[in-house]
Amino acid sequence: IKTGIKYLLQMHIGLVFLITAFLVASLKTGGDISFDNLSIYFEQNKPFTLFLLFFVGFGIKAGFIPFHTWLPHAHPTAPSHVSGVMSGVMIKMGIYGILRVLTYIHTDLYQIGLFVLFISIISGVLGVILAIIQHDIKKLLAYHSIENIGIIGIGIGIGIMGLATNNLIIAALGFSGGILHTLNHSLFKSLLFYSAGNVYKQTHTRNIEHLGGLIKKMPKTAFFFLLGAIAISGLPPFNGFISEFLIYLGMFKGLHAGDLSLALVLLSGIIGLALIGGLAVFCFTKVFSIIFLGNNRSNKTDNAHEVENSMFFPKVIISVFIVGIGVLPALIISPIKSIVNIFVHNSNTLEQVIPSLSGISLVMALFLILVIALLLIRKWTLRKNKIETGPTWGCGYTASDSRVHQYTATSYADYIGNLANPITNIKKQYKMIDKDDIFPSERTFKTHSTDIIEDNLILKPSDKLIWFMRKIAILQNGNLQSYLLYALFYLALILVLTISNFI
Repeated sequence: IKTGIKYLLQMHIGLVFLITAFLVASLKTGGDISFDNLSIYFEQNKPFTLFLLFFVGFGIKAGFIPFHTWLPHAHPTAPSHVSGVMSGVMIKMGIYGILRVLTYIHTDLYQIGLFVLFISIISGVLGVILAIIQHDIKKLLAYHSIENIGIIGIGIGIGIMGLATNNLIIAALGFSGGILHTLNHSLFKSLLFYSAGNVYKQTHTRNIEHLGGLIKKMPKTAFFFLLGAIAISGLPPFNGFISEFLIYLGMFKGLHAGDLSLALVLLSGIIGLALIGGLAVFCFTKVFSIIFLGNNRSNKTDNAHEVENSMFFPKVIISVFIVGIGVLPALIISPIKSIVNIFVHNSNTLEQVIPSLSGISLVMALFLILVIALLLIRKWTLRKNKIETGPTWGCGYTASDSRVHQYTATSYADYIGNLANPITNIKKQYKMIDKDDIFPSERTFKTHSTDIIEDNLILKPSDKLIWFMRKIAILQNGNLQSYLLYALFYLALILVLTISNFI
């Protein structure tokens, strides 16, 4: 209930910004409250201020930082299949709104492009860093939605910069990469949420510290989760690589445009996107290894087994699209091109990219064939061998808790967490063992992190507001004499102000 109220409140705040923006445009032009009226407003006025109102309104829905604080709470609360719809469809309506407004803007594009690009880089980098330190698998995936919204925004920002500098190839590649990543994220994020739902259904926990070794009990779920993890990390041969490749290609082509200021902006985009991709790989090696590899870390996995086959039907369909876009990217260019042309107005710009995509398609296909061939050869050579299973080697010390001789989610991410502590805000609770403590008593170790943006922008101001409301709540004490006294005081105040000619 608390999460639902938080979601409703923030969506209503976003709606206030959107209504305000439409009203400003309507009052300035005398037209009706509609998207079509925006073209008249932007022709007659500087667009940045009004675009900022729209960006905040739609950015809350999309989950751009610092408007993201509802999202990490909503995903863990919602059922996994609902999280798939929220991440795959609902937050993309915010992206749609931003793109829709941009179709009416034709001036001050450089300033708007810079703003979108840097907000997106911040969203992508902070989103993936905050994802790395999470223990709740669905909260972790929620922060990755923020990260991928940042990647989509980087593509859109690069596209706007291309329009601002009249470089159509940069614009086309930026918008096509951002729009394609909108689709791609819907696919692999839904697959990850559905796979996380399988894990929760069998273990009844979202805490990855309590999991481990599930690849032995849930091999199909592990396969689909791994496929989604590779795709979201932007690695070949899957769809996430294609959309990020288009964004990279647009930025690298812009470096040769001869404009130093534009080159510096694009270089920051390249560095930001590379950092996001590297941290995403780090995060999902952590998630997959802690959940599916090694030994179980608690009794939560004791009764786990593979889910029924009917639950894999949607995962198979999604996987076909993930692999299809990765191996045959040229096929997706035609529908993407029709959308990009709304911004670029040049139907032949993306045709220059098709040879590059065809080469990628060939390499991807050969890579998949090689992997499948190696797996078949391995299966054929081991067909007569008896496969024995046994406990994982415990480094000569197997009597202790399994967490001692294998990574935990906390220890795996400890370096990144400490390095980015001003952002991650990790608090550790433990008592150090003194050097003279020969027989130390039992110790506990706990870590807790909070979203520093939510703490400072929402929780602290709201706590002060609640404190103030509690202070003035003493006025409503249920005493009839007090209420009559308030009325007399108000009448006396009005009388004094009237005599004094203040009113």
